[in-house]
Amino acid sequence: MDRRGFHAWLEAYFRAWESNDPDDVAALFTEDAVYRVGPFRPPYVGRDEVVQRWIEGGSTDMDHRFEIIAVEGDVGVARWHVTTQLPGDRVKVEHDGVLVITFAPAGRCRDHLEWYERRELE
Repeated sequence: MDRRGFHAWLEAYFRAWESNDPDDVAALFTEDAVYRVGPFRPPYVGRDEVVQRWIEGGSTDMDHRFEIIAVEGDVGVARWHVTTQLPGDRVKVEHDGVLVITFAPAGRCRDHLEWYERRELE
């Protein structure tokens, strides 16, 4: 993986977050992907579970930005910031986090690890 490839993957990741389309999500991950959100929650194992859990969150209006911190071999590290408001919610929510993504040779994520904080804005 190189910076250009990681940048393209991150753009697709945030498009999938916004679209909440199962095909968009599935395209990001290997069949045996492991998706971890923080160090203490149980991981989602396998692309089918990743897609299922992802789309349960619903689609959202969002603004996002990210910064690539490093790319070394098959691992990319990025900081991200997202502001969202789910349809029907009265408050906006801000998220700030770090992603550590390990890629398979074909450029799909095989291991996803993130840490993030969230706060309500309104």
